[in-house]
Amino acid sequence: MLKFTLLFTAGSVVSYLLTLLTDSFQAFAYPLAAPNIIGHLGFQLFLSGPSEELIFRAFSMTLLSLMIRKRMMNGKVSYANLIAAVIFGMAHMCFSFSPFSVQFGSFQVILSIVLGIFYGDCYEKTKSMYYPMLMHSISNIVTVSISILGTYVTSK
Repeated sequence: MLKFTLLFTAGSVVSYLLTLLTDSFQAFAYPLAAPNIIGHLGFQLFLSGPSEELIFRAFSMTLLSLMIRKRMMNGKVSYANLIAAVIFGMAHMCFSFSPFSVQFGSFQVILSIVLGIFYGDCYEKTKSMYYPMLMHSISNIVTVSISILGTYVTSK
């Protein structure tokens, strides 16, 4: 868990620096007030990660693994995990049906798929939702915290 946290944080800091260098940093969506920051971090910690893991790992992967038992990459990744991760990535896109439109950030979708594979692998290896939920919450907290800090730094 510590290794994941350190690697994810380091990658997130590098990603943040790249967004600054390419002038593509997206500021925190709300005013930097304590209630907004605490509410957003609390939502990410207690609701977003755990609920998404229940949907995409516990539910989706369990159902998919009953139908698809094959594995790929020398048996390291299950097709159920890969399919659930792709669906997880698509869930991080913005769909509108009237009028129809699809908006997404390529980096966020790819990152979501890659993280989904890691979360799914952790779920398959531990047979527990605890670790993927914790990993997901940590990654959400790290990215939101960097966004808050980045917004503070760039607004000065």
